Amino acid sequence: MAAKKTQAQSAYESIRQRIVTGELRPGEALDERALMTDTGTGRTPVRDALLWLNHEGLVEITPRRGTFVSSVQLDDVQQIFDLRAAMEGVVAQAVISRVTDADLDALDGIIADVEAVDDQASDPVADRAFHDALLQIAGNRYLTRYYSQLVDASIRLFHLTRCEMEGRAEQLATLRAAREALRTRDRAALERILTEHVRDFRRRLGGALSR
Repeated sequence: MAAKKTQAQSAYESIRQRIVTGELRPGEALDERALMTDTGTGRTPVRDALLWLNHEGLVEITPRRGTFVSSVQLDDVQQIFDLRAAMEGVVAQAVISRVTDADLDALDGIIADVEAVDDQASDPVADRAFHDALLQIAGNRYLTRYYSQLVDASIRLFHLTRCEMEGRAEQLATLRAAREALRTRDRAALERILTEHVRDFRRRLGGALSR
C-alpha cells in the first residue's frame, strides 16, 4: 500500500505543478494565504512546501520582502540542456543493466497510450511518464532527484516560451526506438536516442525564443 501523502507533500506538488506549467509566472509574488486556499492545506504545510521549492530553485525566499517564483534567464537554456545532454549517458548506463521484462511491458503501455491519442502533436504526459519510467528502472535516488529537476526546468521553459511540440509520429518513433534499445541492452543506441531527443527539444526551444 502506498504511503499516504502528507499535507506538505500535497502542497508542494500543487505549487510546483503551477510553477512548472507557467501558471505562476517568473517573479510573481506568492501569498501564503492564497496558497493555503488553493492547496487546501494550512500555513505550516505551505511554508514547508515553499522551503522545498526554494531548495530546488523554483522559488526565492527573500527576508522581509517575501517569496517569489524564481526568474528564468536566457543563459539558463544553454546550461539546462548542456547538462541534460550529458546526463543522458548516465541514464542509459544505469537502466541497461537493470531493465526487466516487466519494465518493457510498462513502456509498451506508455507507447500504447500515445498510439491511442487522436492528435498530431505529441503527448507531454506520456513523455514525462517515459522519463519517469527510465528513472524508476535506474533505481538511483540521486540521479532521480537531479535529473527530475532538469526535466522540470525544461518543461517550464517549454510553457514559458510557448514552444512548438514535436509531432506524435516523431514521439512514437523515439519511444519505440528506446524500447528496442532497452530490449537488446544496447547502451550506445539508447544514449544516442535520448541525447537526440534532448537536442531536438533544444532546437525547437531555440526557434520559439527567436520568434
